Amino acid sequence: MGQWMPFVEPDVWWTVQESLNAPARITNRTGSTARKHIGSGLFLCGICEKPVKAHSQRYRC
Repeated sequence: MGQWMPFVEPDVWWTVQESLNAPARITNRTGSTARKHIGSGLFLCGICEKPVKAHSQRYRC
């Protein structure tokens, strides 16, 4: 635990983690629940300010 005020309460954080790790949550073609490209759709391009998407090992707008 950090020495600062959390943005999210611990019980909420753990509930989300359980959802993300749930075997029924298959969100990719490999069948894995591993989090990959977590910034896809969240990060914004520094030039056009549109959301970026993952392409291979890079993000592109």
